[in-house]
Amino acid sequence: MKKEDQASSYISIRDVARLAGVSTATVSRVINHPELTSPDVRARVQAVIDEQRYVPNQSVKSLFSRSSDSIAIFIYDMSNPFFIRLIQELNRVAFANKHTLLICDTSNNAAKEHEYLDYCTATRVKSIILTEGFDFVANEENLRVPLVMFDRSGLHKWSSVQSDNAGSIANAVQYLFNLGHRRIACVTPDMGLISIRNRLDGYLKVMTERGLYREEYVFREPEPLIVETGYKALNYYLSLQEPPTAIICANDLIAQGVLLRAQELHIEIPRTMSVIGFDGVTSPLFVQPLTTIRQNMTAIAETLFELCINIPETPQHIVIPTEFVHGSTCGYNSST
Repeated sequence: MKKEDQASSYISIRDVARLAGVSTATVSRVINHPELTSPDVRARVQAVIDEQRYVPNQSVKSLFSRSSDSIAIFIYDMSNPFFIRLIQELNRVAFANKHTLLICDTSNNAAKEHEYLDYCTATRVKSIILTEGFDFVANEENLRVPLVMFDRSGLHKWSSVQSDNAGSIANAVQYLFNLGHRRIACVTPDMGLISIRNRLDGYLKVMTERGLYREEYVFREPEPLIVETGYKALNYYLSLQEPPTAIICANDLIAQGVLLRAQELHIEIPRTMSVIGFDGVTSPLFVQPLTTIRQNMTAIAETLFELCINIPETPQHIVIPTEFVHGSTCGYNSST
């Protein structure tokens, strides 16, 4: 083994102190509070650190501070590409700002989430991001880590971030109306999620104002936000006496399911039916480019991170604008 490899593998704070001729407490001050040490001592210790490639033990370091340079994010559905993209963006922002990201797969399970909360408290994470899921009901007396909510309801004492869910869907309904559609359906299966409820609210607002709302056009079955739900939704709509001519889906995965089922049934999209998704995370190579509402992942990640490291005195509730993406799954309708 090369000498530099040995140094990198085995050097400890005691070794640095011995080589620099100082105490371990002095080495700790040089690393954590260099302003409290003299320039000569600081230079001598830093020279040893650089030569030996010493890396401080962050887990031990955090024991002597109120928090670490870590933030945690609780994810309820690791199979959803939206959350994978969110993790990627948030990790990029955290890494650029010398923070680490701890990913906690909660599976929307309350007991599991509370266990993760205990773990994050013990490891002194700086903040925790709770993504959408059940209403948060943790005992505030035992909660010693600041929270930031993303598409999450529950406590109002914490800051929150969300996309413009209701407004985006309302604009999508108006877009389809301008294309001549009047029988417009909406697939919002998991009503336990605040983002889905908000998207349905946007749909109901415009459809009701225009006198177009029909209860049978809202697919509310308690199904997950996955491709298979899109299959089921299209089968349901085709069983109606008057199937819709356009379908707005709660997310892109459901829209993919609608498109796949339409392809199997030789339904021409968008000639026969128009489809809109939500999230903007699908590949343009999948079946056909999807018309969708793209969430601004960069802005969401940066806003979440900022709220985690600079905790505001009063909670902030920030709504991030979305972008309407024109794919090839929407067209004019002249049958209604």
